[in-house]
Amino acid sequence: MTDKYKTCTLEELFAWKPTLWWRFTHFPSRLWSGFTGFIWALRHRFQPRHRYNMLRTGFPPGYYDPHMRIPAAMFELVCDFVDYTESVVNWNYDEEHRAAWKAYTAAAKSWRHGARDQLWHEGRVSQIDIDRLKAVLDNLDKLWYP
Repeated sequence: MTDKYKTCTLEELFAWKPTLWWRFTHFPSRLWSGFTGFIWALRHRFQPRHRYNMLRTGFPPGYYDPHMRIPAAMFELVCDFVDYTESVVNWNYDEEHRAAWKAYTAAAKSWRHGARDQLWHEGRVSQIDIDRLKAVLDNLDKLWYP
């Protein structure tokens, strides 16, 4: 009975050089994967519907310090989540879902009815709104899109 698999030493393994056939069959696939990666990079850079790494703040264009951008982005993400999942998810499923939904809607309502303006004009977020964001973070495990 012969060995099905050949063994080699480390010197033989590292001395291996690709043959012409290997280069002919594997190089085009590498070239194609590099091209598609370039296409995806362009798509995610310039098409707005593919900009998953950009957070909207609701502010006019311009520079804002991180103490304004971070809470604004968090509130905007919660508002988008509430708008999307309001009619899709059964939030009355159990007590945990009801508590999470209450925290999400309280934060979204607070942002829409004054916290955005307070952050914009005064440059700060009230302690009540910070507590609402903490409640959202406490219920982070329910924060997923169906």
